[in-house]
Amino acid sequence: MSSTKPVNKLDKKILIVGAGPSGLTAGRLLAEAGCQVRILDQRNHIAGNCYDETDEHGVLLHRYGPHYFRTSSRDLLDWLNQFTDWIPGRYYVRASVAGKLIPLPIILASMTALKQRIFTREIFEGHLEQQREYFNQP
Repeated sequence: MSSTKPVNKLDKKILIVGAGPSGLTAGRLLAEAGCQVRILDQRNHIAGNCYDETDEHGVLLHRYGPHYFRTSSRDLLDWLNQFTDWIPGRYYVRASVAGKLIPLPIILASMTALKQRIFTREIFEGHLEQQREYFNQP
C-alpha cells in the first residue's frame, strides 16, 4: 500500500513574477484550473506596459506609451471582454525613423518607405539574405 496521498489541485502552488498581460493570463487560467496562484510585480499596478491611468482632469494616460490590441480571434476577444472594455477603432501606427514615417508592425510597405524603393516579398527576402550575419556556434 502506498503511503503517498493523492495530489489535490489546490496543493499546486504557483508563483508568477510579472503582472503584465502574459503573467495575468497564465495566473487566471491556472487559478481556474484549481491551482493556488500568487503573482508578484515590482510595480504598484497590474497590466505591465499596457497600464493606463486617468489624470485629475479625467484624461486617459498611457504611462509607458501608446498601446493597442489586434486579433482576428473572436474566441480570444470574447474571453478578454470578461475583464475589460475596449475602444474599437482602426489604428494606423507609424514610427519616425530617420525622418520618415513608416508603418508598424514592419511590413513590406515599411521597407519601401525606409529604402524608397518597391519591396516585393522576393526582393525583401533577398535583402534580408544580403544583411544576414553568420556566427560560429560553440
